[in-house]
Amino acid sequence: MNTYLSTTFGNLNLDALDTYYEAEIVHDGKSVELDLNFEQTQIEKEAVIRVDDYLAGLEMYEQKVRQWLRKDFASDGWSKEYIEYHLDVLEDRELKKLLWYAVPLHDPSLQLFSLVHLDRLGFYPEIGDAIFAIFDYVLDKDLTDLILVVGIRKDGTYFITMES
Repeated sequence: MNTYLSTTFGNLNLDALDTYYEAEIVHDGKSVELDLNFEQTQIEKEAVIRVDDYLAGLEMYEQKVRQWLRKDFASDGWSKEYIEYHLDVLEDRELKKLLWYAVPLHDPSLQLFSLVHLDRLGFYPEIGDAIFAIFDYVLDKDLTDLILVVGIRKDGTYFITMES
């Protein structure tokens, strides 16, 4: 049997994969859902090792993603739209409650942006699949179902979008 013991997802039979595996970690003091997704039932061990290596360096990778989000925010991209949407639709008391925990800044959009945190990280390691990882960021799942999504392609390029 061709198996691999993932440090996060446990024992994987590389010749008879399930389509979905899940785990949970604590990152920056918050719970983060992890998932590993397959379309095929077989995969090369190197592809799964890459996921474990990525998770071992998560701190570094997540800092890079946050850098992309800050750049996107500054250029009025999806990150800024995500924040502006919430400033428009959240009730004053909900907004005040959120901003209570924010970094004290003069600009409410920057304050709210400081609260966006990683909620989910999904991996898609199959050969030929353009997307390797999806980072889902949220403000507060009790207040909104909108997600700020950063997708990382296997070639290291990325995209940012918003989903519900």
